[in-house]
Parts: sequence; C-alpha cells; structure tokens
Amino acid sequence: MKKKIIASVLILLFSVYQAVCHTHYNPMLTSSGSVGDVFCCCFTPEGKAIAVSSGTGEVSLWKISGNQVLFDSKLLDNYTSSVDSVAFSPDNKTMAIGLGDQKIIIRKEGILNMQGYTQMLEGLPGGNLVSFNHDGTMLAVRSLISKKIKIFNLNNNFVWNFFQDILEPEGVATSVAWSPCGKFLAFGTKDKHIVIFKKNEYQLWKPCQSLKGHTKSICSLAFSPDGSSIASFSNDKTIRIWKKKIYGLWEPIQVLTGHEASVSAIRFSADGNMMASASDDSTMRIWSKKRGEWTCSCLLQSNMNEIHSILFRSQDHELIAVSSLGELKIWDISLPLCVSYKALISHFKDFNIDFKK
Repeated sequence: MKKKIIASVLILLFSVYQAVCHTHYNPMLTSSGSVGDVFCCCFTPEGKAIAVSSGTGEVSLWKISGNQVLFDSKLLDNYTSSVDSVAFSPDNKTMAIGLGDQKIIIRKEGILNMQGYTQMLEGLPGGNLVSFNHDGTMLAVRSLISKKIKIFNLNNNFVWNFFQDILEPEGVATSVAWSPCGKFLAFGTKDKHIVIFKKNEYQLWKPCQSLKGHTKSICSLAFSPDGSSIASFSNDKTIRIWKKKIYGLWEPIQVLTGHEASVSAIRFSADGNMMASASDDSTMRIWSKKRGEWTCSCLLQSNMNEIHSILFRSQDHELIAVSSLGELKIWDISLPLCVSYKALISHFKDFNIDFKK
C-alpha cells in the first residue's frame, strides 16, 4: 500500500513537471494587434489591470480576469513623443504618464478634456519617470540624465502644482521610493548611494542621510509596508535591507545574495513578511522574514527576460510578473509545492494568457 502511494505521488509530480516544462506563453499584443516590446508598464494597485506602452506615443490598459488578459482601452493614443513611464495613484483614480518631450500627463478618473487627459505638467529633459506618494497627493518626477527631481502636489481644488525642486547630491537618481508614512523620500543613484530625504518644519524635503554599501549603481528601492525597512537592489546582484533605528537613522542589517545577474524588480507583500525579487538571470526568488531575518523560501524559474514589474495580489496568495517581451505570468504562492518541491516545480500555477483586442 505504501509503495502504491509513493508511486502515485511520483507519477503526479512527473505529470506536473511535464505540464510546467511545456507551457506556452503568448506574447502581449499592442493595441494595433502586432507583437511588440514592453518599454514601460504599471500594475493597478490591486493587480487587476496593467497599463502598457511600447515606448511610442500610446498607452493601453489590459484587464486581468481569470485566465485571460483582455484589451480594455487606450489611455493615450498617437502622442507625438515617446512614453517614458506610467504610474497609478494608490486609490487607482489618478494616472501619471511621463513623456520624452519634458511633459507629464495627468489623467483623473471622470475628469478628462477633449485630448483625453486632465492636466499637463512641465517635467525634465532626458526622460520623465513618475512616482506617486502614499496617498496620491504628491508626485515625484526624475530624469535619466539630470540630478534634479521635481515634486508636484495636489491642491484643494484637485489641481497639480509645482512644489519643490530637489537637487540630488550624490548623482543622477535611478530610482525613487516614498515611505508609507509620507515622512521620508529615498533616491537610489548611479553612484551606488541611497539618499534619504525628510520633511523639515517648513514641509520641504531636505537630505538627512546617505546610505553606502552597494558596489554598483542602484536599480530600485522599496519601503516595507510599515515603513521600518528599505530594500535596495543593485547591479552588484545583491539586495540590501536597511532598517530605521530608534534615533531616526537607517542602518544596514542584511545582504541577500543568490541571484546570478542584476536584480530588475523587487516588491514587498502587503503584510511585509514576504518579498519577491526578479533578476536578469531568468529567476525570481521569494524571501520570507522569520525572527527579523530574510531567507529565500522559494526559487522560481521564470524564463522571462527583463522583468519590468512584479506584484503580490489576492491577499498575497499570487505573484504576477510582466517582461519586456510582453509575457505575463501568475504564480499561486499559497501552495506548499512552492517550498517543498521548488527544485522540480518551477511554475506551479501558470495562466494560459488569451490576449484579445
């Protein structure tokens, strides 16, 4: 009887292995119906849709429903300049689109003009990469070539105004992250440093600390949901965890290794007890926090090149990722197979993506 059970389990595992290894993933289609690269993208906060641009003057919205990804609408069409970035506010009611002609388009749900947007802001030369703060009332805009970061705020009449220019003291900013409490603003730089800004008594952002430890340029940053930690990843293939101490300064507490190439994306789970990282080595790792220490609990063979964005969703039971080639994959990370058989089962839940116009 015992041998029959073992044999049945082995057959089941082999069947899953075969299904996983032969799963086919359709490329994402542009709104014109042709196969195209994804230059920039952004998930909606709840992970039910994704805004995508191939870098040309259009942005399309795709809804993720069950085992389908369906074209929903064009958010920007036939604009004369390239699209550098897209971002949704936390309440999902406002969207910012950074453009190559030094402009930022704001789209407010239900308040659009004849051109299909609410307001246009003056950005920076050399690309405009946008990021909302924790409550969607402030917007940071950084450039690929300038040390300047622009901060815009939303007034009581729901109009966006220029608020402050920040001059990055350590070099060109490669990434930006807002703390959940709204008191800190972190920038990663090409010069391997992380600069922390804090609001002063006049509500202006001033640098308060520079974090050093990475040996190559910073790729991106993420605050933990409770704001007590920062995760930074770099072209040096490491993830570093920084923790805010009682006296207000940030200190390094752990270096996570294992990826064999640069880390391209990172995300905390909603409860802050898990963290996912994606690398150019075609793997993703899920890290779990136990007794204050982060350890890799699951290794996923994503087989995806240049993962642009990852997101926990469905109460942290699913992990979703999208690549530069338009591949979108979802894993069910609530299954124990993720941990128990991670060497054998690289994907344990893949949606057969059905892309339709």
